[in-house]
Amino acid sequence: MSSKKKILAWSDYVGAGTGFGVVSRYVLKALHATGDYEISQLGINYHGEFFDQNEYPYQVVPAKLKDPRDPYGQQSFLDTVARGDFDYIWIMNDNFVVEKVGQKLPELLKQMRGAGKKIPFVLYYYPVDCHVLPEASSMIKMADVPVVYTQYGKVDTLKSIPEIEPSLQVLPHGTDSSLFHRLPEAERAALKMQLLRVSPDTFIWLNVNRNSPRKDLPRTIMAFKEFKKKVPNSRLFLHTMRDDVGGKLDNALRELGLNDKTDVIFPDARYGPHNPLPTNVLNMFYNTADAFITTTLGEGWGLTHFDAMLQRVPVLVPDNTVFPEQMADGKRGYLYKCEDLTWVDSSGYRPQGLIPEITDKMMQVYRDVLTGENKQILDNAEAYAKSLDWKNIGDMWIQLFKEATFKDQATSNLAKMGQVL
Repeated sequence: MSSKKKILAWSDYVGAGTGFGVVSRYVLKALHATGDYEISQLGINYHGEFFDQNEYPYQVVPAKLKDPRDPYGQQSFLDTVARGDFDYIWIMNDNFVVEKVGQKLPELLKQMRGAGKKIPFVLYYYPVDCHVLPEASSMIKMADVPVVYTQYGKVDTLKSIPEIEPSLQVLPHGTDSSLFHRLPEAERAALKMQLLRVSPDTFIWLNVNRNSPRKDLPRTIMAFKEFKKKVPNSRLFLHTMRDDVGGKLDNALRELGLNDKTDVIFPDARYGPHNPLPTNVLNMFYNTADAFITTTLGEGWGLTHFDAMLQRVPVLVPDNTVFPEQMADGKRGYLYKCEDLTWVDSSGYRPQGLIPEITDKMMQVYRDVLTGENKQILDNAEAYAKSLDWKNIGDMWIQLFKEATFKDQATSNLAKMGQVL
């Protein structure tokens, strides 16, 4: 009989090209490497395709296998917990996605305990890209260890659920400098010509984000239009899908008098969240950039601007949610003020930047790139990004699981709620 502890991971598939997929890949890899755990994953965004079992030595089942109408596999997760013999459950997703499961899971575990079954230890890793809402907080409340990415997320969580402070943990995401790194200047210049079909002296703004309402890519396009009036020899590279849940970006270009021949560059039409570019190719695209910009309306963490920081590409971000914390209030990157509010979902009003303010900051970044006055910012950014190496983050997760092993189940949040004992 194996002495390994069993983990059920309910999260994006480790091979998915999503942010959640990337995080799952590194966290589960670190836990598996200890030799102490046997990992099974109910994989969201997994469609049953073949994968390298040497790279992902886990049992992976598509979350939607039981019911294609349930892409997150909510019922499949509950059924798997009920049938399984797991020591740990590791969940990573948005609060609203797991809310119904968070409501049902305590009763299920209570029934399992009554039947004499093993009760798994629940760890929930979640983003806060706006606010934690009371009506979408069941999983946070019932998890033995709720884990948030940032201090911003911790503070906002405790505004709604102050009673979980003793169990709430903060673990950041990581970076991989072996995959994302700066190439020699001559090679970077050649890549501009080869990949983007522009001259090496063309100033390239890069935005790597999904085309979704929260990422607000049309605002990036608007700001770039104003920047290009001042710097004609410039292009915006949007590494995203032209048509996605955020709308048809070609329509945004047309309305602003821009086009994909002389102004805005998109990746190959075959690119998509489920068909990502190989990492080495994506690294090449990052190396074509002179500056990175995001006009997102909020982030739980945001992986892509850290990839840019690893490559000493200056980063321009809004001063909302996690960014002042990550940018050390301007010591690691450039922040533009968010002096307006907008409403794109039910998470609350989201701070939004005004176009003149964004454009002014873009011009500051441009001038600093030309003069080299941003060296200290780039040094700080690169050092910070490298300090978050996935090896370091993996060690934090290993330690957290070890601590959970010795935690008395009677002190868990479930027990305190009176729903398990």
